[in-house]
Amino acid sequence: MPYTEAQLRKHREAMKRGEALAVILETHEQQQAPGTIQLLRLSEAERSGRAVRWLLTFFAIAPVSAIFPPHLLWPLAMTTVGVVGFFLRRGRSEIVLGGEARCPRCQAFQLLDAGSAEFPMAHFCTECRKRSLVRLDPASAPSLPPPPAPSAPDAPESPPPASP
Repeated sequence: MPYTEAQLRKHREAMKRGEALAVILETHEQQQAPGTIQLLRLSEAERSGRAVRWLLTFFAIAPVSAIFPPHLLWPLAMTTVGVVGFFLRRGRSEIVLGGEARCPRCQAFQLLDAGSAEFPMAHFCTECRKRSLVRLDPASAPSLPPPPAPSAPDAPESPPPASP
């Protein structure tokens, strides 16, 4: 088993939060194996809090980074990373906390990585080192709410005038 006790303990804690979703690991050779992931849906307040923490962290690092040559480049880079990361983290409404499955090729137990909830996700087996894709199981995929409709203007548009 390639996992340490600390990794397994951290994984067990992550698997207690969020909601469980069924996934399928699929290799390039079309071999499949079932698995589960824990998906955490973030509220607006949680997203804002994560984004602000990210931004403040990089704003705190920026002045300190000026001691490394080239002295002007690093603070600008840290500030840019903070601002771009702020908007990326603010827009992410779901995150994967982790998961578990068996490798479709060698049947070894696998811990699936945490990250953004963008499917399919790539996973490399810790035993045979083969790549597989983690896809949501269509049979148990949650019914996600439809995207919001575009807002209608307040005043109705008048029809164009008829040309003679």
